[in-house]
Amino acid sequence: MKLDSTKKNVIVVPFDFTPTTEKALQYALNITESIDQVILLHIVKSASDVENMKAKLTSIIDVLPEDSKLRVSSKIIHGKLSEDINAGAESLKADLIVMGTHGARGMQKIWGSNALKIVSSSHIPFMITQGKETFSSISKIILPFSYAKETLQVAQFAGSIANHYKASIDLIGYRDKDEGLVQNMKINQTVMRRLLTDQGVDYTISSLPGKKSYEKELIEYSNKKGADLIAAAYFNESIFTAIGNSFLQDLIENKFDIPILTVSAMSLGKMNGSLVF
Repeated sequence: MKLDSTKKNVIVVPFDFTPTTEKALQYALNITESIDQVILLHIVKSASDVENMKAKLTSIIDVLPEDSKLRVSSKIIHGKLSEDINAGAESLKADLIVMGTHGARGMQKIWGSNALKIVSSSHIPFMITQGKETFSSISKIILPFSYAKETLQVAQFAGSIANHYKASIDLIGYRDKDEGLVQNMKINQTVMRRLLTDQGVDYTISSLPGKKSYEKELIEYSNKKGADLIAAAYFNESIFTAIGNSFLQDLIENKFDIPILTVSAMSLGKMNGSLVF
């Protein structure tokens, strides 16, 4: 993956020494190039814990393969987990945050209830991995889209990932009764088709049966197709989203074993567009 071919990119992995965040680290290493920098971010409640955590992080890095070890470093900050992930990532000038989720323990207590708040307050894209996910490669990406222009920008991210891994994308439009919004969605579909064609990405336009909610059918479709990733924007106002924020919350709470690429839609316009896989 290349975030920006003109510079060394920074990928931040919030790390709490659990197997889930260790998998997130491996995921980050697998989706990035050898020139990119991966930083383990650990947040301590007490300044007295800093030296002990430094030693623990060093021991994690020391056992990595030599080629990975050279591009992994660590950063410890004193603060609150739910409030300072973004602050820490921004101070490190992160291009991407790879965040692991798991069960009802450890970081999940924070991320399960506040993950969308963390995403919505950040201009940095998130790759949210699942605790049960063992990364090998990405071959199938599900891209739900709506009439909102922000879905086009998320499509750029998904297309660049697909291009890197030679993966295919399934475009799945949102159902809407408003004819004007349906027309806008069709325009977005045309733009996305041109964008993916220009990137050399194999894609399919699929529709859902419409017998259940869009969210439920999307997950059923994703599982049936063996999806490796769902790419979707987080919208602060759910009326503008192709998939509701409660659905993204379900993904983050590990109710589905599919990693998700997400970014706050309100922040997309503030991004410099350098996220190119």
